[in-house]
Amino acid sequence: MKTIRKNEWKKLLCLLLAMSMLLVTLISCGSEPETGDETETPTDTETVTDTEAEIDTAVGTDTEAVTDTEAATDIETESDTDPESDTESAPVTDSEATSESASASESESESESESESESESESESESESESESESESAPAFKGYDLNEFTVIRPDGATQTVFENALDLRDLIARYAPGVDIGNDWIASGEEQKVALAKEILYGNTDRDETRALIEGMPEDKDYGIGFYENKIVLYGRTAQSLDLAADTFVEKYLKKATNGVLTNVTVGTVIYEADPSLDEALTLRSFRDYPKFQRVHADAVPCSYYGDQYLYTGVEASAVEEYMGRLTAAGFTMVQDNVANGNRSVTFQGKGGTINLGYLSATKELVVSADNGESTLFQKPAEGSWEKLGPNSFAVMTMDYSKYSCSVGCNPRYDNNGLSYVITLEDGRYIIYDGGYEAPNDQEILYEFLRDNNKREGLPVIAAWIMTHSHADHYGAFISFTKNHAKDVVVEAFVVNTGESSCYTDGHSTYLEGLGAYAKTYYKTEQVIKPHVGQNLYFGNVVIETLYTHETFHFDDRNLTNENSASLVTRIYIDGMTILMLADAAEDTCLGMVALHGDYVKSDFMQIAHHGNGGGRRELYSRVDPDYMLWTTSQPGFRRRTAGSSYSVGMPSAYIAALNKEMFELTGGVRENINANGATNAEGVQTNWCADGPVDILTFGENKTVHIEYYEIRAELLPNNPIEEWDAEFVPDNR
Repeated sequence: MKTIRKNEWKKLLCLLLAMSMLLVTLISCGSEPETGDETETPTDTETVTDTEAEIDTAVGTDTEAVTDTEAATDIETESDTDPESDTESAPVTDSEATSESASASESESESESESESESESESESESESESESESESAPAFKGYDLNEFTVIRPDGATQTVFENALDLRDLIARYAPGVDIGNDWIASGEEQKVALAKEILYGNTDRDETRALIEGMPEDKDYGIGFYENKIVLYGRTAQSLDLAADTFVEKYLKKATNGVLTNVTVGTVIYEADPSLDEALTLRSFRDYPKFQRVHADAVPCSYYGDQYLYTGVEASAVEEYMGRLTAAGFTMVQDNVANGNRSVTFQGKGGTINLGYLSATKELVVSADNGESTLFQKPAEGSWEKLGPNSFAVMTMDYSKYSCSVGCNPRYDNNGLSYVITLEDGRYIIYDGGYEAPNDQEILYEFLRDNNKREGLPVIAAWIMTHSHADHYGAFISFTKNHAKDVVVEAFVVNTGESSCYTDGHSTYLEGLGAYAKTYYKTEQVIKPHVGQNLYFGNVVIETLYTHETFHFDDRNLTNENSASLVTRIYIDGMTILMLADAAEDTCLGMVALHGDYVKSDFMQIAHHGNGGGRRELYSRVDPDYMLWTTSQPGFRRRTAGSSYSVGMPSAYIAALNKEMFELTGGVRENINANGATNAEGVQTNWCADGPVDILTFGENKTVHIEYYEIRAELLPNNPIEEWDAEFVPDNR
């Protein structure tokens, strides 16, 4: 508005000047110059030049005046629009009004023309600017063309994650043949290139988008899928939930792709889901109501079918202490703090859950395990807080191998395995290890032993039933026992920690994965304890220490060959004696224990690994250096497996046969002194036990002496294992 008024004043002055010049010219033309008048009249050019200078000067002066006038005009405008204003305008004459009206009309016309011109110019400029901006910006999102993507797995991924990533790539390639595969390693200087690369991030990769998805995951969800500008993220807390993330991606998005292009999703879409298999009716859902050490972990144990377990690397001891303080501040109570061979195990309880911190000082690795439920078994009871009804004892149970028929390729007279041991506590309660085969006599022998030796009023009480792993010669008796005698006993707790089926390469029994349901349904208990390395369970003055679980060494290689690699290894402390229970420990289990524990494994008793059929390693046995041996096999099997020779199909290799003989001789066993229960040394002291004959009940005195009592099995249940007949069939094979 101000610019327009300045122009109007300038034009008005120009108009007045032109009229005055015209007037001068007319006068000059109407009168003759007087004779002799020598005065020179300036030329038109000179006149115009001088006049323009005057105009410029006048305009400059008038411009200042216009400024004041505009200010006044603004005030007048405000007054005109203000109904309460008392300001009066100066009167205007008719001639002034006519002149101003004409001038205003002309100015408004010119102003409108200029305004329209400027508007059109601005419109064209904005249009050109928008056009240039659109041409320079990225094209509109048209979907994710998976042909341009690479499936990225974590660098150094385990065999399981590596193979699953390959499977995902192969599946995507059916829809988008151009898809590639790689890992998340970034070469120096390639950070920007990687940031712009189109990638499908599988698992816990070292990418910002993966971290963002993890940090946003709600505590009650198990896996997530995120779609970012040039990244698609698939993440799960465990291997099982990561598989579910991949399955969901395939079903919900990949199968709806057109020529390998995902068009049914937009940038920024993130979904989180729970694992439906973690139903409390089937298993124990993981416990997550606790402060996390960090939101982003190095890895997650994928073989835990319930519970959360995360690995953190590069952790200093001071960080562990700080985290312990945070757990305490959050309302958790520390119930254990154990240190062995430089490794630390700290257990907290609270809010209905149990948190275990396993810290390996040598490698600076921290494993945080969170399990549902609290248990008093993690707390050491005060001395004398239980009623003493008798001595603690350890019973070597008998199994009826005559009813067992093994698979094709082995001879049931040789291939006798199984495991069944019972601890009787001073207060009369029992602890059962496995139980043996599903054959009817094994569960009946077990029940009658509990019934006949019960020192408590009422039904026999099983303080804990420990399941070492998912092989039927170990948990089979539990199946038949549950069918026939669940109502005849009280079970206070089950102890189990096996891996989920997806972690095994050669098949896996999922029976124990439903132990939580069996406990609730048949035994009316919800206490299913999942032990971790370094934890102790307390039963009066008997302590059971966990030395190995499937989780221990499968962060680096989660591809378990079979259930034996997942055996729960424990050590029993009973009246000054230590009993190492190896269950069916495989070779990797034995070597892993050496790496973790070193000479800490030294024990008085050692249960032979995998029935003396395999799995053992001299590196472990030499450190255990036992005085007594427990052989989880029949008496005929014991005779053959300690002979130093391999035989038949599926029997000990030459290495294992030689190792068995060494252990037999180390404990003073004499082949001529083999009897129905094992073998004695040269002085006639029993040093080796097998699973035949009467049940041997061992009690322990001063100086680690062993006293034996026998529980005679009912005649109808006596095993029919004809030693002489089987010996005649024994043909050593020295291959």
